[in-house]
Amino acid sequence: MIFNRPDATAKVLQAIAEVKPRYLFVAADGPRNNNPEDVQLCAATRRLIKDAITWPAEVKTLFRDENLGCGKGPADAITWFFSHVTEGIILEDDCIANRSFFTYCKELLEYYKADDRIMHIGGTNFQPPGKKYTASYYFSSIAHGWGWATWKRAWNKFSFEIKDLPAFIASGQITKYHDDPKIIEYWYGVFRSVGREHLAAVWDHQWTYAIWKSGGLTIIPAINLVSNIGYGTDATHTKEPGIWSDMPTKELLNIIHPGKMIQDRQADAYTFYRYYTEPAQVVQRPSLLKRFKKLVKG
Repeated sequence: MIFNRPDATAKVLQAIAEVKPRYLFVAADGPRNNNPEDVQLCAATRRLIKDAITWPAEVKTLFRDENLGCGKGPADAITWFFSHVTEGIILEDDCIANRSFFTYCKELLEYYKADDRIMHIGGTNFQPPGKKYTASYYFSSIAHGWGWATWKRAWNKFSFEIKDLPAFIASGQITKYHDDPKIIEYWYGVFRSVGREHLAAVWDHQWTYAIWKSGGLTIIPAINLVSNIGYGTDATHTKEPGIWSDMPTKELLNIIHPGKMIQDRQADAYTFYRYYTEPAQVVQRPSLLKRFKKLVKG
């Protein structure tokens, strides 16, 4: 998914060129009416596609004339993608994937193809450096959007509108994933805001809601496989560099599958307090994992 950042897009395309996919789908949002520079930048970004594809590939494009924004734009692009394929990998214009990310996605897309419980295969890992794992990935409730893969069968459950939220809350379904009241209330607040259209510029919260409402799980790799280079003044949301910018990646070689399909609540709690609340303070507290063991049931 591309927009108006030719420099970042060129780097993402270089990473894609290393694996030479046979099929490439490119969706581009249109220039914004209130930003004259978008016309040239969007055009320059789109020209990169033709120049970058130097291998035999079937390329389909969805180049919009109008600007749908950061919510409807990606959501509609992914829906368009799955009108053509039954499974695939999704990258935005600022997410550089390690070469092994593609083989990781390919293997897990096949491995969990018929398992409706798995709805999202993520490429980023925000756990503390040096954390040890017994497998190549773990099961989570979090749907990180910086490089991921899924199936049409899962995306068919997505809705841009938050539907049936009162029934979802009344059902207590969220306690399947979280038992920390602070985390639960945070997500209820997010879903309510999306429902009131106060967050019309997002789509990923709706995706999280679809996963939880469906009783699904996500997958997170044991090492980070995707680096986000999109922090800067030309970004829509991430204008200031943070602990998430330009995270290093490593090669994930032979994939070892976990023995049981159980959500790692401790890892999810760590990500919540590090990613969603006061991230700078959390990084400075090396003993934070001990705190999470008290907050989360194993």
